[in-house]
Amino acid sequence: MAYLANRDKKTYDVVVVGAGAAGIACVKELVDRGYRNIACLEATDKAGGRVRFNSKFGDVGGMSLHLPNKFLKVQNLHSEFWGASDLVKFANKNNFSFYRENNRPKFRLYHNGQKIKEGIVNHANSLIMNAIKSAIDKIKKKELPAEISLGEALSDLLEDDICRSLITTVYSTTDTGLDVEDISFVDYTNTMPSNPGLFPIDGMGTLLSAYARPIRQYISFNKEVLAVRNDAGLITVSGLDTKTGTSFGMNAKTLVLTVSIGVLQSWTKEEKITLAKEKILAIDNIKMGRLNKNILLMKEKFFTENNIRTFTHINIRSNRLDQDANFLAVNLHGKHFMINFVGGKKSLRYEKKGTAFARKDSLKILASVFGPDVYEFFIDSYLSQWNTNKFFHGAYTASTKENLNARLELSEPLDKNIYYAGEAVRYLVDEISYHTHISGALHSGFMTANAVIRNLEF
Repeated sequence: MAYLANRDKKTYDVVVVGAGAAGIACVKELVDRGYRNIACLEATDKAGGRVRFNSKFGDVGGMSLHLPNKFLKVQNLHSEFWGASDLVKFANKNNFSFYRENNRPKFRLYHNGQKIKEGIVNHANSLIMNAIKSAIDKIKKKELPAEISLGEALSDLLEDDICRSLITTVYSTTDTGLDVEDISFVDYTNTMPSNPGLFPIDGMGTLLSAYARPIRQYISFNKEVLAVRNDAGLITVSGLDTKTGTSFGMNAKTLVLTVSIGVLQSWTKEEKITLAKEKILAIDNIKMGRLNKNILLMKEKFFTENNIRTFTHINIRSNRLDQDANFLAVNLHGKHFMINFVGGKKSLRYEKKGTAFARKDSLKILASVFGPDVYEFFIDSYLSQWNTNKFFHGAYTASTKENLNARLELSEPLDKNIYYAGEAVRYLVDEISYHTHISGALHSGFMTANAVIRNLEF
């Protein structure tokens, strides 16, 4: 859009940085409430943030709209998941269809190429779920410290080989990108994979882009923010138009940042924004769970020959390969995917060595279980690389056991009239916020918009 370049130094009531899920939700709520003197700056060429969709691979960023059971009926959503509720209503109204994740995930565990009996795996998963529920009750009764790691909470089960396999993959690095010893138990319980999710058949990226269409006039693409200055309550935003190479600048009465936590950390280190020490500490204490997806597009025959149904966790332990792995078998968008979730150091290794290495390694792991026919069933692959993208760096967040309160600190304004929204934020200590999922980002955007409105009207 050209209007920002033509109106340099115009003062806006609200400037939102980022047109991801949180930014879209924030702008939409402001517009719905009657605010028009607003602008949204997006560094890339499309809305949606890290959520990306293409016809070959489907969603390559966030996939699931996580909602607890009691809020699955649309009429019951609005009281807590404002953004998720609005998005679901929009989807239904505009004929978007949803897949429903199974209430009880299906697990298949293979150890050195041999399939472990389904009943044994299900029993292990039940033990884990019961231990999680027990730990939650004990924390509420103060029989366990609130700042405990997932590994500490489930320490007895880690002695069992099968339980350990599930805990160290599905219940930690797959969902958070952190090892079981690092992830905060309380933080993890807000991202448990057993919670049911909705998967748009048309792709979350497509749905979010359509959702942003009514506010398109307020979004300016290819606008990278380079500096933020807060002087006497008037915020100056300066940046670069990455398409034309020209500079731009504007003033804002209120600023909402929805950039990823990794980007915000780099801003404070490079002094692109000046904040109080306690805010910088909170920002630095949000850990970036290194997480990527190596998506393998397979022939349908691979699923049928191996009796694999959708939303099945293929969990692989292999002493021969010296690694554990977790794949999610998904039939979405009319295609069959094996998604290799990689977290921590392995995620960074995949990014460093690239798509060809990730494809070869993933197929090697699958072949150790399903045999060499895997290579014949393979069609194509895609590797997400969120940590190397300077706009999405740190888009997956997690909290270690010592730093749970950092999320709450970020729910308060970063500075006078400067707010932060996104999946890194948690608003209430006793609220199931699903903050690290797209539901949490949407919820955060709506919550922040309402906080901004209260401040403007005061």
